[in-house]
Amino acid sequence: MNRTLSILFLLSVLAAACSSPSVEEKKTKLASVSIDPQTSGDTLKLYGPAVLFMWPDSLQAEQMKSEDSDAFYTIADDYSFYNSQLMDLADSLKIKNYSTSSKYLDFSLANDKHLLVNRSASEELWWALYLYNGADTPQLQSTVDIDAKYLTNFFRK
Repeated sequence: MNRTLSILFLLSVLAAACSSPSVEEKKTKLASVSIDPQTSGDTLKLYGPAVLFMWPDSLQAEQMKSEDSDAFYTIADDYSFYNSQLMDLADSLKIKNYSTSSKYLDFSLANDKHLLVNRSASEELWWALYLYNGADTPQLQSTVDIDAKYLTNFFRK
């Protein structure tokens, strides 16, 4: 009986040790977390060059679905396709790219200035992207208008 209890205790300790991450694993997970951009509440803060893909938030998506669900799904499908291609292109050119549905965008400009964009102010900002060089006013673009040459030239400036 005593031996059985000892074996059960040993097995439960081993099972607990196997199921919880080790200290080394925790360090790896923390080290891989990116701090740029930062999200604070409903605001996304950008500090460096990036392509920023914007998506409608859940309320905006529901509004569009209620107006014309077929159009919403067509737009979402097309936007996803073009975004995927552009994300792959940005990755291949080593350009950071992020997706967001945050209500506000806070771009850090040169001379400690900031540009705050309220995305809910215009439906145009629900399905678009910004090209941001990290210092100047970001450029609002359509995903279908950008190719490798355009993207490369924009981030060379």
